[in-house]
Amino acid sequence: MLDETVFPDWLEPLLVSDDVFGSAYEAVDPQARAWMKTAIATQHACHGARSVQWGRQEQHWRQGFVTVGESRPVAWTVLLLSESSVSAIRMLAGLMPALLAGVSDVLVVRVADEATPWPQDLLAALELAGQELAVTLPSGRVADLAASMAEQGAGRWLCLGAPAASLLPVQESPQQAIWREPQHAALAVAGDVVDTSLLAWAHPDLRLERLSGGDETLTAALESGDYAAFAGDTEFLDVVPDSVPLMLGPGQEGCWLWAGLAPDWFLQHRISLVTEL
Repeated sequence: MLDETVFPDWLEPLLVSDDVFGSAYEAVDPQARAWMKTAIATQHACHGARSVQWGRQEQHWRQGFVTVGESRPVAWTVLLLSESSVSAIRMLAGLMPALLAGVSDVLVVRVADEATPWPQDLLAALELAGQELAVTLPSGRVADLAASMAEQGAGRWLCLGAPAASLLPVQESPQQAIWREPQHAALAVAGDVVDTSLLAWAHPDLRLERLSGGDETLTAALESGDYAAFAGDTEFLDVVPDSVPLMLGPGQEGCWLWAGLAPDWFLQHRISLVTEL
């Protein structure tokens, strides 16, 4: 399977098998799978899928010069999950922009001992997203993977979970950009209309913290807290400060979007400025 990708062959024995994927999918509650599908559909709706693999735009200007702009997906993307990263919904929000950008080779790596089982929700989410390449990799071998990928052209690293980025011995550059999941301890909730049980399932690693009070009190509490997101009625839309990167309204509790992480981050752009062609 890996021989048709840029990833090293030594990862082959570490790949999650089809049987393990299938068993995890069947073990996950149908309602949870439905929310994963909704989360994936939301990514498609918000970002769309590139129908053009690469593009070139040539423009001849009246001022006597020519510009040629080109864009294409990077050759590969590796999504690193630490053992503490157990949210299938937030993982999908990182994975889907890479797939929608048209990156041909995408690998999901869970940094853990080889005998450590994957959370079933994560595998079911990968199955639903069509992401077939997933491995468990001991922390001591992340450097080996990084060394291999350094020889494979332009790529992107996504690091979910606090320890993941610290294990990556990569100097960030235009060739190898790194996105790190912002680290927060809690998710703020206000009002009585959001589904807190759904939020707890979607983010088992975050503490749900209920806030109360008027608009000014709520804004102050959100500004002084350490929140990954705020969940509440749409009446709070203009109350949420910019320091909180995401608000989830009623009916959206099982979805997630990473502010600033879109398919364009997985593209390379180049422009040429010449007098004539």
